Amino acid sequence: QLGFALSDLGNNAKAIACFKQVLKKNPLSPEAHFGLGNVYFDETRMSKTIREYKKALKLAPDYEGARVGLGDAYLETGRIKQAEREYRKTLSYFPFSFLAHIGLGDVYLERKDLGSALKEYQIALTLNQRSVYAHIGVADVFLARKNFKKAVSEYEKAIKLAPGFVRTYFYLGNVYLTLKQLKKAEALYKKTLELNPNFEDG
Repeated sequence: QLGFALSDLGNNAKAIACFKQVLKKNPLSPEAHFGLGNVYFDETRMSKTIREYKKALKLAPDYEGARVGLGDAYLETGRIKQAEREYRKTLSYFPFSFLAHIGLGDVYLERKDLGSALKEYQIALTLNQRSVYAHIGVADVFLARKNFKKAVSEYEKAIKLAPGFVRTYFYLGNVYLTLKQLKKAEALYKKTLELNPNFEDG
């Protein structure tokens, strides 16, 4: 638990040390491998991320977080088929996993299959109406379809649900920039940098 708390606070070095200490005492802890995978994912150390999630799943094949996390890591590294496989495996264990449906939505979005992507994100929202990532996914689909009004609406819902989630402000700013509503775009970019001065794309 301490490792997860340290990770949530952004203290990755101490979180890694904590999880490794747990594994010294209990090498068969899937939670510690999962925690390490999360920290490595946060640091975009994808080979280590994948290694740790796989170790967690070897110990606990039905570990939802690790299974979805492995799918996310594959997606992040462009391995779309492997990502889809992990999301579908998750659903074989947990048919109502909104996280797996979001993952499948992301897979379809990568493939430019907007209809299937939207369907998956909407399923995720029926399972968890407060899912920020599902709302962002729906917004991304509408944006790809150039339905800017609906895209704005979904990004705004995501902001309302998670006011501290930086990237949503940036995405919404991009929409307003496309619409040439420069003052709104500028305000959202400023908000992005206010929340995270080191935001790379801001």
